[in-house]
Amino acid sequence: MRHIKQLNLFNHSGHTTSEMGNKQVDSTPWVMFIDGASRNNPGPSAVGIHILKDDTPILSKGFHTGIKTNNQAEYLSLIIGIMLLQELIKPFDRIEIYADSQLLVRQMEGMYKIKNEALKQYAQCAQQLLKPYNYTIQHVLRDKNSIADALANKGLDKKILPTHSIIEQLKDYDIIL
Repeated sequence: MRHIKQLNLFNHSGHTTSEMGNKQVDSTPWVMFIDGASRNNPGPSAVGIHILKDDTPILSKGFHTGIKTNNQAEYLSLIIGIMLLQELIKPFDRIEIYADSQLLVRQMEGMYKIKNEALKQYAQCAQQLLKPYNYTIQHVLRDKNSIADALANKGLDKKILPTHSIIEQLKDYDIIL
């Protein structure tokens, strides 16, 4: 995991499994880098999501998310990233999430209070989606999140919309793009 080794946060090596009840659990985590962007605040916004497994890029997407604030875009990157991950992972899989938004990370960790009502709604959605999984969320500097940043800018520039399935899932949480 080139990105992780650069961060010196974890040292994972190889595939191992462990027993968790009667479930086989792959101890190699899924790694997700996320970024949200907004031109003006609020303004046209987008998200970038870069997912890896075993150092291998599995999914790299950028989506236009309508008119949002920068913080809403950051949360949407987490929410949409989780929705995309759900198609790839199983319960008990480990997820390592990296974001360059310190506000997002600290609010998701419960270290910062969420005052904005829209962000409270987004945080509750993210927490609900993450509930079945073993995950960590950590802040990284922007230069360590350059792929997700580039994907967000691509989604914004090319006005790439999320899939119909994602848009419908967001509606289930009263989030409209």
